[in-house]
Amino acid sequence: MDCEYTAVIDSFNHNDSSTNDASLCDPREYFCSMFRIGSHVSISDGLPAAVERAVDLGGNCGQIFVGSPQGWAVSEIEEETAADFRDATTEHDVAPWIVHGTYLINLATPDEVVFR
Repeated sequence: MDCEYTAVIDSFNHNDSSTNDASLCDPREYFCSMFRIGSHVSISDGLPAAVERAVDLGGNCGQIFVGSPQGWAVSEIEEETAADFRDATTEHDVAPWIVHGTYLINLATPDEVVFR
């Protein structure tokens, strides 16, 4: 067997010396331990639920809207909700969180009013 191929396969194996179990691990688990990989998730059930959604999808970071993407208004976030969100991100090691800008932002528009 080719040495490079063996190294790649070995890097995906669990090395539990107590059981000598060499079963393959989930590649998402392997890569998420080295990188921050996430997705855009809904906050429809609240910010703490967004963390759970990110974890359920196998991610360790996330992106959210904090208001309607079709308008300029931003939702108010209560301090208790913010604290619960921070606690969930710490508990599950899901960070950073990126706030997705509104769809109305258009830096390439030739219309000066829209640009401002």
